[in-house]
Amino acid sequence: MLSSTIIYRLGQSLADIQALKGALAQSPSGSTYRNFVLPELYEVLQREEVAQLFEFGDPDRRCISERLKFCEAVLEIAYWDVDSGGNSRLARWVERSLGAIIETNPDKIQALALLGRSWLLKSQQYLSRISDDGSNSSSSGGSFPFTNTDWTNADEDRDVAEQDRRRQEGVYVDARTCLMPAVDFLGRAVDVMEVTGRIGGRGGAIYVLQAEANMSFGNVAVSSEAQFYFRTAVEALKKASLIDGFILPGHLERYLRSFEFVLYDRM
Repeated sequence: MLSSTIIYRLGQSLADIQALKGALAQSPSGSTYRNFVLPELYEVLQREEVAQLFEFGDPDRRCISERLKFCEAVLEIAYWDVDSGGNSRLARWVERSLGAIIETNPDKIQALALLGRSWLLKSQQYLSRISDDGSNSSSSGGSFPFTNTDWTNADEDRDVAEQDRRRQEGVYVDARTCLMPAVDFLGRAVDVMEVTGRIGGRGGAIYVLQAEANMSFGNVAVSSEAQFYFRTAVEALKKASLIDGFILPGHLERYLRSFEFVLYDRM
């Protein structure tokens, strides 16, 4: 059990991390990130109370709650420049810390969701390269991810075959390597939420993350697999839209309205 003194010091350390996020928001530059934020954050993570928190042998509920607060705050700084791949040292720290929580608490919804989000953020560097290349024909922004074989012709079949060939190579494989654990951990978080009925205030955001992970995976999967992930994304958005008080972001609301029909059609 953490002493009251340690809990107080942890609160101060967490406040220092939040202040670093604020400084980065005020001066969002690479030099601020590299020369000020990262050195200061490393110093915070090396403090005795933080080390004790993450080395605690048999963490109780309060200890796990404190760990999750630090993981979430550090994750946001780790992927401040998400398209570049983020800071690998901080990202690994978050992944190890969350993995340790899940090892002893496999049904911890917030830990599962955060680890899924971490892998989703890691995938963005590869998704960005695919987007810049212009070779990805499907996106959450409005292209049609659900196909009807009655509409295809020989030229379209050849296009699909070429896309599938490309998706077995290079950056597509890298993207799927990150997105598969994102889909898995976020799916597990949703499963626990629904089985236990603990959807709560974070439920809508977790459904949205699940949708984004599945849409992204569908965009880099071969055509024979993609529609399963797109359908899962639509299901997640539909569930989020039914939560009282939760409002989907505009682009996801449009995506849901465009493709909600798949929930009622046989695929």
